[in-house]
Amino acid sequence: MNRASKICWAILGLLVLSFSDIGSSAAASQNLLDSLNSETARIVREVRPSLVTVESYHQQSSLTSIHAAVATGILYTRDGYVITAATLVRSNRIYRVRDHQGRDHRGRLIGTDYETNLAVIKIETRDLFPTKFGDSRKVKEGSWVVVLADGYELPNSVSLGLFNGRRTADGMMQLSISLSPAASGGAVVNSRGEVIGILTAKGSEIVSLAPQSWIPPQLGERLWKRLETSTSKNRTTSHSGNLPPSGRYHLSLPTSGVALALPIELVEDIAEDLIEFGEVRRGFLGISQINLTPQTKKRYELHQGVVITKVAEGSPAESSGLRNGDIIVHFDGKPVDGTQKLFTLVRSTKPGSKVNLDIVRQGRPQTVEVELGQIPEAYRPQTASLSPPGRFLFEPGLGDLAPLRDEMKSENQRLRRQVEYLRQQLLEMQKELKEVQSQLDGDKGF
Repeated sequence: MNRASKICWAILGLLVLSFSDIGSSAAASQNLLDSLNSETARIVREVRPSLVTVESYHQQSSLTSIHAAVATGILYTRDGYVITAATLVRSNRIYRVRDHQGRDHRGRLIGTDYETNLAVIKIETRDLFPTKFGDSRKVKEGSWVVVLADGYELPNSVSLGLFNGRRTADGMMQLSISLSPAASGGAVVNSRGEVIGILTAKGSEIVSLAPQSWIPPQLGERLWKRLETSTSKNRTTSHSGNLPPSGRYHLSLPTSGVALALPIELVEDIAEDLIEFGEVRRGFLGISQINLTPQTKKRYELHQGVVITKVAEGSPAESSGLRNGDIIVHFDGKPVDGTQKLFTLVRSTKPGSKVNLDIVRQGRPQTVEVELGQIPEAYRPQTASLSPPGRFLFEPGLGDLAPLRDEMKSENQRLRRQVEYLRQQLLEMQKELKEVQSQLDGDKGF
């Protein structure tokens, strides 16, 4: 066999091996997809019975009600406690809970926590499948998660996403995921079919409405005010709430790429408080504070901390001897990386707990013991609200925009009537013009 023949046979062998590798790779990829499909179907099959649809209605009278909002709920206990989104809750509302078998139950509101956008509703039945909880602390960054939601009487929504990590300030789970409407209250599930979080907020972006371009200015202003009212009840960060000189209305509206979820351990604590006390019992210190400036950090050689700017009269902070200008560096051994971190640490500690605060006063470090109090009613948010960092919105039920839709429909009908009236007026004027022209033509004939 000559050299050329040997080379040809070698190339042919390499080609055969290459095609063999491609076939093996394709088979492996197909097996991976089949495995993913099988696992996703299993998760849906196991978790689906624990999901419910929660709908709220405005009670107009003893005989009539208007659909207001809808969200997903998860069955917390076998005897009928349901965890759902607080954006459903308003005064003078009734609640309907539909389970996976299509049965409707009348719901009774047990308690609401607007700080985390969670509410607990009770239904009177016992033939239920409570949710199986996992450990959110074991999930790794980059892990796949499944979000299951059940709303609008459609087939349950299934979304695949990635766990990005936890926000440093408040421990919220951040997800990269595309979500359907009414996903608030949905279950974040790990690969074992265990619920590790509850979906509470979506990412938002700034959009502009230019009323002079596609809607009349008067309607645009009312539209903006209604949307401003609707989103301000559910947003987690502020957005431009004034009418700019340009005449454009700026709003934060939901996007679908990023979402926040409450870790299930926090959800359980909140649900237990709501069931036992009707409210979440949170610690209260009673101070106003600001973050350290770079100059202050350099002056006192500190890496973190907050400066007290005001101590509330009669507060636990005043009773413990804290003063304006004190720098809080550690809260019960945990570093205070900023005002939001201190807020989270205080709120997550039960009233009556005694904690040690490591502070710096006039350049001298010392430790102060404080017994936290119960947060006063005046300090409790009355609508759902999360704190920065990040721009996120609690998702309102689609039904919450029904009044806006009805108003726009009514306005459209009014504009149609006005156009018709103007058309009739124009015809009358044209008729009168013809008569006048006819008279003028007749005058010319004399």
